[in-house]
Amino acid sequence: MTEREENATPVSWGHTRVTPPLRPADSYGVVLGLLVLTFVLSMSTGAGWMRSITSALTLATLVTALLTSRVERRVMVLVIFLGSCAFGFQVAAHFVNVPELRGVGTLINAAMLAVLPLVVLGRVWRHETVTGETILGLLCVYVGLGSVFALLFIGVDGISQTSFFNQVSDPTSGDFYYFSFVTLTTLGFGDLTPAQGFGQSLTVLEALMGQVFLVTVVARGVSLLGGTTSVGGQRTSD
Repeated sequence: MTEREENATPVSWGHTRVTPPLRPADSYGVVLGLLVLTFVLSMSTGAGWMRSITSALTLATLVTALLTSRVERRVMVLVIFLGSCAFGFQVAAHFVNVPELRGVGTLINAAMLAVLPLVVLGRVWRHETVTGETILGLLCVYVGLGSVFALLFIGVDGISQTSFFNQVSDPTSGDFYYFSFVTLTTLGFGDLTPAQGFGQSLTVLEALMGQVFLVTVVARGVSLLGGTTSVGGQRTSD
């Protein structure tokens, strides 16, 4: 079945027949917009109720990505369950002011958001030609990876007795997101460095994943551009 035929086919969602206008396939522009919005809010402030808001926004982002990637219903149910748990921990931490609760909620958010790069990359990898949605999907994967590691860093800092960074004793969410994307792109400014052994291991893992992702994406993009295109439903070589 081609992507066009797939979009034209109603999809079962429980007892409801969901039509393409409500659930279009490969609409990754919306997903990327939600990821960027979450990033901006997290960079601006991470105190008080903003943590709960960004937690709910993270869940909304992932649900949108799963819908447009046409995942199974059981995956959606699991994600909503994890997202609800993470949101509950963030709300509880706001009232009782226990950093460990906030850390656990953030780690759950990280585990939940880690589904996004896997699902979107799996969907985009099956594209037969490079389209605008292919590029947007790959951008979603890249930004999603940076966001996942930022949440991991925040969660580790929340449950640890010591500060995550050597240079900052009370880092904000913006510090973690900044550090995560600097690490993912392997810029390595050195203004923030992890103080913990586990944090250092996560940092190295993120840098490696960032490099492997770029090499893999470039190779896949070149193979698609130099491969075949569909003309009138028939496969022809370029």
